[in-house]
Amino acid sequence: MLGNGPNYSLKVGKTFQTEKEIGQNTVRALAQALAYATVHDQIDFDEVCQITLRVGSSPELPVYNHLSSADLTASMLE
Repeated sequence: MLGNGPNYSLKVGKTFQTEKEIGQNTVRALAQALAYATVHDQIDFDEVCQITLRVGSSPELPVYNHLSSADLTASMLE
């Protein structure tokens, strides 16, 4: 099951920017956030469980989900 580990929030764009600029900013920000988490917070990349995107107060949209074998087994039992 997903834990309550550290959460990072990044602002990657402004309303006047193009979709391409915001997309490029998102890719750069994600790379920087993962680098920060793995170096400064000593989190192995294998421990990253979820990456989501959200605009304003919208629901979070999953970009990446990692399910361990224990998570998969637990979800099959439900």
